[in-house]
Amino acid sequence: MNVKQLLMMMVAAGVALAPAADAAPKKRKSGKKTGKVSAKVTPATHAKDHGPSAPEHHEAEYKRFFEALEKQRLENSYDTCPALTIALLATGDEFCVESWMQRAADEGNAVAIYFMASKNLFHIPQSKYQAPEIKASVALLKKAVDMKYTPAMVDYSAFQRQGIGVFKNREAADRTLMDACRSGSFETRFSWLLQTGRLETFADMQRAEVKSEIARGNHHILYYMSSKAPDTQTSISLLSQAARKGNNRAMFELSVRLSATDAKASYQFLRLAVQYHNPDAMHQMALLLMNPPEAVSKEIKLKKNEASAITFLKVAAMLGDPASRARLSHYYYHGTHGLPKDLQKAYRHVAIASVVRPDLALSAAQGFMLMAGIGVEKNAARGIPMLQFSLERKYVYARALLAYAFYRGYGVEMNGKETVKMLETMALLNNFPMAFVYLALVYDEGGAGIEKDPKKVEYYMKHAELSLPGLARQVFEDHKKNFGGWHLAPLGFDER
Repeated sequence: MNVKQLLMMMVAAGVALAPAADAAPKKRKSGKKTGKVSAKVTPATHAKDHGPSAPEHHEAEYKRFFEALEKQRLENSYDTCPALTIALLATGDEFCVESWMQRAADEGNAVAIYFMASKNLFHIPQSKYQAPEIKASVALLKKAVDMKYTPAMVDYSAFQRQGIGVFKNREAADRTLMDACRSGSFETRFSWLLQTGRLETFADMQRAEVKSEIARGNHHILYYMSSKAPDTQTSISLLSQAARKGNNRAMFELSVRLSATDAKASYQFLRLAVQYHNPDAMHQMALLLMNPPEAVSKEIKLKKNEASAITFLKVAAMLGDPASRARLSHYYYHGTHGLPKDLQKAYRHVAIASVVRPDLALSAAQGFMLMAGIGVEKNAARGIPMLQFSLERKYVYARALLAYAFYRGYGVEMNGKETVKMLETMALLNNFPMAFVYLALVYDEGGAGIEKDPKKVEYYMKHAELSLPGLARQVFEDHKKNFGGWHLAPLGFDER
């Protein structure tokens, strides 16, 4: 199967592959109401989006999208990929998902209600456990719980156990989780074993209830226990078993482990993980398609295909992958790889990704964009602490962004001397030789209280070329040609 065929299987509306076969969920009697529960978060949430990507402009596709969500609800599946690819194929816009999900939630679909409720329920600090917005989101999640959608029930039981948005009640949490387990879903039953302390050590594989669940084919246990295995051979054996039973995370991990020694086998596992909707695998596939390594190109005949790569990144982003959002943000910022320059989308991707996965690079990028007003209204009071947060935790590129902010006067008073001081610290103490190139660009351009100085330009370039032969001069010339001087992007994918 070539990449084009794989991509078509991934994104063709209505034929996206199902994930690994889980235990068949128990059929419910049809008397339950499924389409009459309103889940409006605010009156304006759905109404605000009437652009070309809004569902009202794609009624036939929206109907198929809703049907895919209903199928997911009936199967108690966690896999939203089939529905999301329908929306993406219809609009080409990875940001359409919120308006499409909001409409489906308003029309009573439990999966969509769960999706809308979960947006505010990532990485909640204990001080916010009973914040009004958290209570509102958990109350919305309860609507999906009342409709017996088991992924929502699993999450809700965790919130009951920790006292997030509801009163802390371990007994109620256990009842909710046991109720969810009646669906027969492997992932739900794995969650029960994990939350009740039955999977704490590798020896727990000998527990009767764990052995019974493995015998039923529960690959989530095999994958989880591979990380607790006493040796590499046992770990790989468990990963292989989990992959054969359809665990997409095991497929992806095997691909990563084999990448250095067996490019062909690694790619085969990667392709399988993509087919089974693993967002990490989609991200990795996109990177391969953007610039296939020579060894991969020779062994598996993989050719560069930027359009397919962007589609994989968009699908992965819609599934919640922060790395794919970061990559898309970078491409929208520059207007490269077939994407238009769109600073608002660049900021939105970073802002969403930083909520899903707290990350120093994402925090620094969002803070810098807020300071500079890139794709968002300028807000230095909010942006500076985010940039400072990453800087205090030794994320070196955050220092470069702050130095650049001082040089351009983004959210702080313009101060070229402070810029030079910070860049010299980076170059000499932080082992960041690209800072020498930045210093050369500063003295080439001048400004912010810095005089142009050709001698200093050459001095810093000589230092840069010692560590970055060839590349240093190329970067220096690219900055001058493309930006007229020194320029830093919020995410430093291309900097070293």
